[in-house]
Amino acid sequence: MTFSVRNAWLPLTLVLLLTACGGGGGGGGGSADTADTTAKTCSGSGTVTISGTATYDRVPDIADGTGGAYLDHDATVALPIRQATVEARCPDGSVTYASTSTGDDGSYSLDVPENVDVEVRVLARLDRSSAPVWRVRIRDNTSGNAIYSLVSSEFDSETGSVGLDLHADSGWGGASYTGDRAAGPFAILDTMLEAMEKVTAVDPVVTFANLDVFWSAQNSSCSGNVSIGCISTSYYDGNGGIYVLGTAADTDEYDEHVMVHEWGHYYEDNFSRSNSIGGRHSGGSLLDARLAFGEGWGNAWSGIALDDPIYKDTNSGSGFTVGIENGTDSAFPVTAPYLGWFSESAVQRIIYDLYDSNSDAADGDTVSLGFGPLHSVLTGAQKNTLYLTSIFTFIDALKDANPGEVAAIDAITSAFDIEPVQDEIGTGEDNDFDNGDPDLILPVYQTVVVDGGDTQVCSTNKYRTSDSYEYNRLGARRYVLVEQSTAATIKFLAQGSGGPRIILFENGEAVMGSSGTAEVHSITADLDGSASPYVLEVYSDLNTNNSADGGKFCFAVSAITQ
Repeated sequence: MTFSVRNAWLPLTLVLLLTACGGGGGGGGGSADTADTTAKTCSGSGTVTISGTATYDRVPDIADGTGGAYLDHDATVALPIRQATVEARCPDGSVTYASTSTGDDGSYSLDVPENVDVEVRVLARLDRSSAPVWRVRIRDNTSGNAIYSLVSSEFDSETGSVGLDLHADSGWGGASYTGDRAAGPFAILDTMLEAMEKVTAVDPVVTFANLDVFWSAQNSSCSGNVSIGCISTSYYDGNGGIYVLGTAADTDEYDEHVMVHEWGHYYEDNFSRSNSIGGRHSGGSLLDARLAFGEGWGNAWSGIALDDPIYKDTNSGSGFTVGIENGTDSAFPVTAPYLGWFSESAVQRIIYDLYDSNSDAADGDTVSLGFGPLHSVLTGAQKNTLYLTSIFTFIDALKDANPGEVAAIDAITSAFDIEPVQDEIGTGEDNDFDNGDPDLILPVYQTVVVDGGDTQVCSTNKYRTSDSYEYNRLGARRYVLVEQSTAATIKFLAQGSGGPRIILFENGEAVMGSSGTAEVHSITADLDGSASPYVLEVYSDLNTNNSADGGKFCFAVSAITQ
């Protein structure tokens, strides 16, 4: 018998598999997958082959040519559900007859006993145990973190071959979502696979850390409780999870750039390293160098992985686009003042120009490295740098690894008002954003000599945005180097009005924060000398609390042997 099924007598439904994250417990709601208590025939002799193709609706995201973006439901296409787990089981859940994975064309084939009750389900998960290794799950955070699955109605396998095509519909009714949005989890799953395949093309034996992506049609911009869908925005949680918006007001399941950007943060977390301090940002923000690199990388990576340099974020009212390569950002074109080592817009264009095969005279771009050299730096020198991750650590390592391209790399960074990179700490950088007060911004790294007296280090909230958001802005936090190559106990001091604060970094990781009074903060640390130079992050508490009581505060910073 043959079923070519799309809402026919053998209907398809989106259900949730009550498999909690981490393998413990469970939970769920009304759409949960529960065992059928009606008596079933779950054993038989002989073999029947069930085969077919699994597909899902892909709704294209379209740039409207005026800086906006939208989902074009009229152009929806059916695409294969690739490399997903498919199971044939007894409808009461007692027996799984067979399991396989779909091919890249969505095809599958399962052998089950004759004359048994059976249902076929496609799980929104990817499993691969041989190189490259991965494990991805698409879960519903509003239903006990259950895994999505597309399930056929039950049928009798009888004695002949069975053809069964399964399709996940978008649920779009012409003017709004009116049906089950079964395609959403599978669109996300395919985007995650696309990102991984870009990495495996240059590193075929890679092992990916487990990834859970949490999506629900209830996921919205409210905050405070992800279990009811209040996730604030689509984001990577720093612990192997990506949360994706899903309400009709802002659906991100078809916004591939948004999801690949967040996957880029997962990549940093698991393959490279990021010292980004996170927080609100935009292409026009003047940012802490760590954040500028992390967000610039995320945008560039979305263009690299998708081979599409127009970043698109759709929603029902005011979607937007960003020209990752050519700077046609609808809000923040990459022109002054959005140039420099503190600009995510500049960073994203630099990284993409290094990757792509186009030559852009305006960007000084004559190099086409592809992704392999970038991946090597990100997983090597960038991961292991003693300093804080930034465009300087990345470019310095890239130049070291590609000596024949140094001049071409310098031409690109110079086009974005970054001096030819000399080292990992931005020595020689002269772009202080023309603030007329150089000690607010430069040098990128200052130096404190152990037992060598005080160094003045200043913090400012000058570059906060109009809503007073300031803690991750340029100049709020300053970087200080301390050379200490032998074992010693060192006391680090920051003194002055404005609430001085210190964080100590060792091997590029934050290991200790300061304590003290309103005008004196200190850290006392036993250093073994192996991580020299050590890095201090110095800032004013008043310049990082997003209030209006900050300003310019300068501290006397010292390091004293105990």
